[in-house]
Amino acid sequence: MSAQQKRLFSKALNSDDAAEVNDGFPFILNCRILSTDGNDLNVTTVNGTTSIPYNLPSGNNTCIGSYEDEEGRTVYGMIFNDTGKHSILQYNEVTQRITPVFIDDNALTGAPTGSILNFQLDYLITGIKVVYLDSQTPLLYWTDNYINPTDNTVYNQPKKININQGILFIQNGTSDQYTNPFQQSFIWRIKTPPPPPTYEWSALYSINDHYVQAQVGTSLNFPFLESSAAPTPVDFTIVILDTPPQWVTP
Repeated sequence: MSAQQKRLFSKALNSDDAAEVNDGFPFILNCRILSTDGNDLNVTTVNGTTSIPYNLPSGNNTCIGSYEDEEGRTVYGMIFNDTGKHSILQYNEVTQRITPVFIDDNALTGAPTGSILNFQLDYLITGIKVVYLDSQTPLLYWTDNYINPTDNTVYNQPKKININQGILFIQNGTSDQYTNPFQQSFIWRIKTPPPPPTYEWSALYSINDHYVQAQVGTSLNFPFLESSAAPTPVDFTIVILDTPPQWVTP
């Protein structure tokens, strides 16, 4: 048995600044040369990558954004697909499994393919964050700053998805929070304001010579009733008209 050989390294490998390194080791593979005590340099191996099997949708798939969630020990990838079947994937470091959080496929969402995520190949997703409502409720926020160059009324809003609810929806076709067909507004971060109310006249009420046009709405006790009488609830809704109503003469 040959004696163990010990080699000392006088310098670290730096191929960024120079292709040739005097007295160095430019052909070392999968190694790092580090100083552990400030003097001698030690060689340590570099961990490689492991291939995790997962079937991406047909077409060309490109990762346009990623995020590492250290708290949940997960990594998220935003995958652009040139057929519109964009996806958000979760890699779990513990289980070493890839799970789809969302796939923009009509067969799964009931919505037109590509209409929910609307990823754009030329708009990388750099604004991305996982926020925990509690230990069991991670939310994924992202924005890609996309605005249609020919129509600035068409753009991608900042979005948010409940990660666990998204996974359940893709697996089961529905979840407690998301229903089929899936609507883009489900994951909008900025909510659309409600439409203005509409009104429809109903009955005309007369109490103690007071007249009020009313309709089914919130129950209201009229203050002008006699104090000895029990308050009478009347369904009442304030209505704004272009022209005043026709009041009844006693």
